Amino acid sequence: MQGICYYCNKELTERTIKRHMKNCSEMKKVIEEKMKDTKGVRNQFIISLKDKYESNVYCIYVSIDANLQLQHLDRFIRDIWVECCGHLSAFYIDREIYNDNSDEQYEMNVYLKDVLDVNKKFEYQYDFGSTTHLILEVVDMIKVPKEFSQIEIIARNNEEKYKCYKCNDEAKYFNWNTDEWVCETCSEGIDEEELEEVDYCNSPRDGVCGYVGNKDTEISYLPQNIKKYKISRKKPICNNDYGFDLLNDDFQYDLDNLSEIMSNKVIDRIHKNDIPMDCNSLEQMMEDEFLKHYNKASDKIINSFADMFLKGKYSFDLEEIIKSYPKKQINILAENIGLKVSANLNKAKIIEKYVNEYENLMKNKMNIFDDDKYKILQKYVKNKGIMYISDSETETYADKHAFLMNQGIVFPSVKDEKPIFIMPEVMQSIVKQSDTLDFRKLMKKNTEIVNIFRGMIKAYGVLYFDDIKVLLKRYTIDIDESILLSILEQGLFHYAAEYYGEIDRNEKIVFINEEIEDYEEILDEIDKNSDYIMIDQEELISMSEEDYLKRSSIGKKFIKGISSLFVADKDDIVEHMNTLALDIQYRNSKEILNDVLMGIQENIEKEDETIVCNVINKLIKNIRLWKYKGATINEKEGNNTKIINKKNVGRNDSCPCGSGKKYKNCCGKNGNIIQLF
Repeated sequence: MQGICYYCNKELTERTIKRHMKNCSEMKKVIEEKMKDTKGVRNQFIISLKDKYESNVYCIYVSIDANLQLQHLDRFIRDIWVECCGHLSAFYIDREIYNDNSDEQYEMNVYLKDVLDVNKKFEYQYDFGSTTHLILEVVDMIKVPKEFSQIEIIARNNEEKYKCYKCNDEAKYFNWNTDEWVCETCSEGIDEEELEEVDYCNSPRDGVCGYVGNKDTEISYLPQNIKKYKISRKKPICNNDYGFDLLNDDFQYDLDNLSEIMSNKVIDRIHKNDIPMDCNSLEQMMEDEFLKHYNKASDKIINSFADMFLKGKYSFDLEEIIKSYPKKQINILAENIGLKVSANLNKAKIIEKYVNEYENLMKNKMNIFDDDKYKILQKYVKNKGIMYISDSETETYADKHAFLMNQGIVFPSVKDEKPIFIMPEVMQSIVKQSDTLDFRKLMKKNTEIVNIFRGMIKAYGVLYFDDIKVLLKRYTIDIDESILLSILEQGLFHYAAEYYGEIDRNEKIVFINEEIEDYEEILDEIDKNSDYIMIDQEELISMSEEDYLKRSSIGKKFIKGISSLFVADKDDIVEHMNTLALDIQYRNSKEILNDVLMGIQENIEKEDETIVCNVINKLIKNIRLWKYKGATINEKEGNNTKIINKKNVGRNDSCPCGSGKKYKNCCGKNGNIIQLF
């Protein structure tokens, strides 16, 4: 194989390419130069891609951000080497299969850093008919500046020159009928429809299916490109074990339809056991209902979810419940409750350890609960440890029950041929014992922290954990920092539609508003020298509510203003209002107003246009913007008086943030704005 380094243009061979790409002086020079002005450092994998059966012919070295996902590597391979007719593809890593995302299982939404490491070898296949097989290897991991190209080709084999099968001259055409390469002379007499003129041949898929190479596809991947990639927030649906690791976007659907699915399975059992029962009409009804929703969740997921209940032990004894699960599922449960289990323990020893340490672990876990979760636990106790899936309350709070199941607080089972959740006796006892005045005070404080934080994530968009601690202290809340992170992480399950968490490239914990796909883009827009605006505590708590904008004074004024100008359904007005509130986070007010006026289908007078603009401006200029660290446009332009903290603090009083300084010399010195940098 002959190839070339895309940084230094050095000619490479199969023997020298790997060593060179780990030590290219020109690439190191570029990285070192960029390091001087970088805002941060991250990891970058160097991966070799070779044809499985012709590794001495086709080879590409790619440099790729370790924080990207398998779907991004899949897209790169398709663009550069294999895409022809939109066939299926899959990675094979450590005996796990990661299929492409076309089936909406999102198996390739796995982060590269979570499945790859230096010296890791894995496979890739495209098209499971005329399959192209690739072998990939992580040959190195390097430190690069945050601004460095996320994906770039750093080396590639030279273009392959095919020979005519007849005369051995350079081929110009590929005969799709005979799978042969032919030159221009030898192509005479062959039907033109059978021939494909090939300008560029440099892929292991050349001559397969409808693939035609194009060198221009590599342009966007050349070194030092500035292309940015979005991380998908869709969670991968595990393709092996569903059990207690099944917390994904399909849970609400599965739970809502579980009773119907369970009925189908019960009917199957009736048929298999020849139980005399006229159930044909019921079976048909269930089948029709299931088919209506079939596209929402795959048969594999639905059946695996239902089997969790069918195989679950109906018992209130924790040991009996746990015994019914396979060892691997028990290990998952142990990990979820914070129990460390040695890999060489047998199933009996793991169960013994789990049962012995369960009570203490659960008592500690209760300390990070809030009122919402505690009320659900009390309902289990009130119902003698049972909650039927068909209950409307259970369907409404599906995510919360999913969290309790994931944490080993409740367990799936079946009672009277109906799916249920069971709370074991030991857990019921813990809940009863915790019903004290001190514990209720703790729940109230945890709830206050969660709601203030949820308001913050709406107002500020992106918050590092260290900044959250400073902001919360501003409200004179006594925070136990050792459990604060656990409280916020727990909220990820309950308020998944509001925020998510990440570990950034500098290994810092960051929480992000769910509306944001590329949080780094937002961070780049924020002035690092500016301060977080101080927001009244009551306003933050109100922002934690789902319909806070509709119920706010600016929301009510907007709804009233639009209703007076147009005949429109209130729900439609609210939907447009929420869209405008999100738009102003990314666009300027002039663009938004122009789009709104152009979108009005009826002719309106100039005077009415002015009124429309005023109504919209009053809304969008009072939306708290992420790029302004929670300030509104009006506050930024000085049109509003800054919001004063609801707790009256004298200028000479001690600052409530706990610094020991006077308020006027600390958080109050810039007009009641918090200093974080």
